[in-house]
Order: sequence, then C-alpha cells, then structure tokens
Amino acid sequence: MVAYQVASGLDITESNAAAIALRESEARFRAVAETAPMPIIAIELEGPSILYSNPEADRVFSLPGDTLTGKSPQILWVKQSDREKLLEHLAEHEALRGYEILLKTARGKEIWLSISAEKLTYDGQPAVLAGMADISERKRLERLKDEFVSTLSHELRTPLTSIMGSLGILTGMYAQHLSEDVMELLLISQRNSDHLVRLINDLLDIQKIEAEKLELYPEPIELSKLLTHAVEINHGYAQQYKVPLKVKDGTPSLSVMADWDRLTQVLSNLISNAIKFSKQGEPVWVGLEDLGGRRARVTVTDTGAGIPDEFRGRIFQKFAQADGTDTRAIGGTGLGLSISKAIVEAHGGSINFDSALGRGTSFFFELDLLAEEAQNAS
Repeated sequence: MVAYQVASGLDITESNAAAIALRESEARFRAVAETAPMPIIAIELEGPSILYSNPEADRVFSLPGDTLTGKSPQILWVKQSDREKLLEHLAEHEALRGYEILLKTARGKEIWLSISAEKLTYDGQPAVLAGMADISERKRLERLKDEFVSTLSHELRTPLTSIMGSLGILTGMYAQHLSEDVMELLLISQRNSDHLVRLINDLLDIQKIEAEKLELYPEPIELSKLLTHAVEINHGYAQQYKVPLKVKDGTPSLSVMADWDRLTQVLSNLISNAIKFSKQGEPVWVGLEDLGGRRARVTVTDTGAGIPDEFRGRIFQKFAQADGTDTRAIGGTGLGLSISKAIVEAHGGSINFDSALGRGTSFFFELDLLAEEAQNAS
C-alpha cells in the first residue's frame, strides 16, 4: 500500500491516513455544529439511534440536562407515516432542502420544522445529517389565514347564492316587464355576482391545493366530448366579448383517466382567459392532438397581444396578472392558471404555453392516454 510520511517521521498506510482525515473532518464539523444557532442531528440511516445532536437540538427536543445522542429517533415522530415519507424522499435524493415536517419534543410539544438533510458517513456509519429551522409560527399564521378564508368564503357563498337566484328570476321570468335601463343594471349585478362566486370558488380551491386536500374522482373520459362540453358552457361568455369559440376540425378519439369536472374547470379557465385577451371577431380555437407515446395534448389558442417577456416566468403563480392590451382592463382573480396547473399535475400531466407578442398565445396541457385495451373499450 502507499505510505505517507507524517511530521513524527512514522510511516502510515493509506487507510490510516483516510481514518485520520475522517476524524479531523468530524472534529471540524462538531466545532461548527456545537455553536450553530439551529438544531442539528445525525441519525443512522437504517439503524436504531441518533448518532449526534448539537446543544441547540438538545435544548429544543430534550429535557434539561439530557441529550438526544444515543436515543431512538422514534421519540421525535408525531406520525410514523411522516418518518416513512422522509425516508422515501431520501431514498430518491441525496439531499433535501426545505422539507417541512411535524416533530415533537420530550415534553410532548409539537413543532413544525423546515429540514435540510443529506446522506453521508458519520462515525463510520451511513447516516442522515439534518439541520432544522422552527417554522411553527409561520404554520400558525397560515392556519389562521386558511380558517379566515374558509369562514369568509362560506359565509359569503350562502347570501350570494340567494342573490344570484333572485337576479336570475328577474332577468328571466320578468324581463319583459322591465325597462331597458333597469334590465341593464340587473345584468351588471348578475355579472358581478357571478364574478364574486368564481372568486370564492377559486379561493377555496387554492386552500384545498395548499392543504393537499384537492380531491379527484377519475373515470374514463373521451377528450373530444370534454372539449365540446367546455365550448358549449363557455359559449355565452364568448358572445359577451363577441369572440367566436370553435373546436378544431379532425379531433381524434382519445381517452384519459381523469376527473371530468376538474378538467372542465381547467379548460374553462384557459378558454375564458383566451376570450378576454382576444380581439372582437377573432376566434378562439380549442384543439386536441395525439402526441404519440401514449400522450394527448389539449390546446386553447387566442389571437391576443401575447404575454410580455417579463411576465412569463410568473404566469402560473397565484394572483399573477398581466394586461397585454392598451385598450381595456382585463378582469380576473389571478388564480385560474395556478389552480389549473395544480389540477393538471395532480392528474400526472403537465401544462405550458407558447406566446408571441402581437400574434397570440396557446396554452396547452398534456395527459397520459388510457391503455390500448381501455381505449378500444371506450
């Protein structure tokens, strides 16, 4: 083996040099970790004990005068399923950043932590080294916000439903008895009420998405029928803007396993955006194509001003809006595309867009097709 010459004049083997280097590395790590203002622990990757805990970790998780080192990591978990999820993530990645998890202290107090972890060798054993930041206060504020949004949304929805019903009766059954001016005021009220209902529904959907409680009820869906349905229910909206809404000819027969109502919501979001940003008389096209490789693409294309370059990176963020026109303000909540992205990704699909300034925009989402035998059966 290769020999190394050290200051003492002794020859040592390569393995001994590696061991010395490892001990020096661990000593440097300890020197930094001992004074770190955040909890740091090293846990055996598949073993039964915590290999190391710094003073801050002991202060946060242990009883006074006690230490986590040498104890079972089981004492930290509130839910065993959280441990399994974390190990699954680490099995797929060498490192994690900002992984949020609920742990508990020796006193039984539950705290939310953001964990950054990576796999390494500690004291000669495969281990996970984790640094933590307490995010309990942020989680508390998020919970309060969610409760406020949920309460407000439900409290608003009940009277709005009654108002919408009354306006519908007035503009329907009694329209012939109303003057033109009164009718116009009622229609404005009806549109504004409808806008508020959509805003409430969007807020509730965002809340479900953030809480990972978005429910899907998948079934075999023929996409051409979905496109026809989406165009029909948005036809009246297109007429308001005097924009023709059309399905492209030659739509193939393709089926996916998906939630009909949620995909209709995605398509309606894309269609209503396309209508709002299109010029009067210029059509909005809805199309479907087989990409091959058992993948389908649904596209909604407008002839609007296009998406500004500086806005493209934020297009799917919550409350993101860009007015690409000079002549009129574009309404909306700024939540539709964010919700659409979450719904499509929950189906295992992807969503994106192509846009050119002055030449319009195409939004599209892609989904996996049903297996061949299911396609034939449908």
